[in-house]
Amino acid sequence: MLLLSEIIEEVITMNKLSAIFYQNKGLIPCIPLGDPSLEISRELIKVLAQGGADLINLVIPFSDPVAVSPEMEAAQNRALQGGITQDKIFEMLSSLREEVSIPLIFTTYANPIFIYGPEAFFSQCRATGVQGVIVQDLPVEEQGEFLPAADAHGVTLIPMVFPTSEDRIPKITSGAAGFVYCFPPYRPGEESVVPVITATVSQVATVQEIPCVIDLITSPVGHSKEAITTEINGEILEAVAGFMVNIPTGALAEPTREAILGLIKGHIAHLKQLFLAPSSF
Repeated sequence: MLLLSEIIEEVITMNKLSAIFYQNKGLIPCIPLGDPSLEISRELIKVLAQGGADLINLVIPFSDPVAVSPEMEAAQNRALQGGITQDKIFEMLSSLREEVSIPLIFTTYANPIFIYGPEAFFSQCRATGVQGVIVQDLPVEEQGEFLPAADAHGVTLIPMVFPTSEDRIPKITSGAAGFVYCFPPYRPGEESVVPVITATVSQVATVQEIPCVIDLITSPVGHSKEAITTEINGEILEAVAGFMVNIPTGALAEPTREAILGLIKGHIAHLKQLFLAPSSF
């Protein structure tokens, strides 16, 4: 058994995002910013931080999203119609950082970063405490467009792998930091996602030791408690370091802290009960 001083020393030397999964599974709620308003997004972040989330994935709304659920696409459209901008997001996060310290990451696309300017974007990430960014449509071959600015400001570009990534996994994950974001297959009639997920995680492990987080947002296992309970069995729990889960912002009609608390806390408690066994990472 490691001494406390040894554990602290090992954690300090790990990537700050990887450290979230040290000895525990990570629960990562995902919320589209600005749905139904940035004020409610702000409250959600605070509630999720209090409710046991380990990291929060903040989705920057985009007009042409890919690899998202219909619910997430509708939420992003509502946020855009409400007038959300990246400047408004950074302003909200800047003031929020005085109240919460939970690690945050963004999910976005290449075009919004180009328009904002990579240097300005990653500088604002650092200033507002955003530790990592998932760029949904950025192939590993084009990471050079953003990597210098991200590295300069201590922001991690988080790689993604899909079931179709098999031959490219070594290229995608070599030198990766933080964690690898894994998408399970999303095909109607798929009997089980377990073999694909375990194979993907095993392939990543041959490249380097890095936590793998499974996406439960766009896959069939993300849509019912029964399916989650069936699919996330011992084999998956052993293989992955954490889970990305969707928070249903479309139901948040009342901009009150009480309404948000009531809707979210039970959801987080249920997910914690299902998933958070000790991590093997």
